[in-house]
Amino acid sequence: MVPSYSTWMRDWAFHTIGVVVADWSCGGPHVNPGVTACMWSLGKCGTLQAAVHVGAQLAGGLVAFPLLQLISDLTGQTRLGGPEYKHVDDDGLKAAAFDEFMAMLLLCITVFVVNWEPPKKLQKHPAFYWVKQSLTGFAIRGLIVYFPAAGPAINPALGTTWAIYSTGSWPTETQHYMVYWAASIAGGWAAALLYTLYKPSSTFFGQKLTGGGKDKKA
Repeated sequence: MVPSYSTWMRDWAFHTIGVVVADWSCGGPHVNPGVTACMWSLGKCGTLQAAVHVGAQLAGGLVAFPLLQLISDLTGQTRLGGPEYKHVDDDGLKAAAFDEFMAMLLLCITVFVVNWEPPKKLQKHPAFYWVKQSLTGFAIRGLIVYFPAAGPAINPALGTTWAIYSTGSWPTETQHYMVYWAASIAGGWAAALLYTLYKPSSTFFGQKLTGGGKDKKA
């Protein structure tokens, strides 16, 4: 069934607002292991800091799902759903891994474009934060719609904590980790590699890839 235009607009609007509010209320935290892995490869955070981020992301998901389900039940809302990959064959596995890879790649590129590339003068504008976060939220919603093969999650912690909540135990299938962790982190690293090739001053796992020239001033 194709959703109505009003439903489509509602879903995109609420998702975008949720992304903005979550970031603003918590001071711009890392909420995604794939993005954290990307930033770690670029040297934006250290190994211990990255590990703490990922641990906190998993802990947040483990707390959030039962809490939100309780709120949903108390208010008579639809029961929660989450990203689930059910392995059937290799073609399905490839499709799911490809979608998670591409979604994470494009998410990280979106983060680079809206956060780092605008001119410094523009970044100082009072409305800049709200615009960039709204664009990020809109982009995430688009990735959910156009790369759906694995649920989607576009967030390893989301995929795993939902599996724990919905089944009561840690996932044991290798395919789960191939899709939600390996493919997603590979997508983040691919984005970091592309950014390093684009920005001469950047490093990828501590290595300059383009001769170490100077970036153009914004």
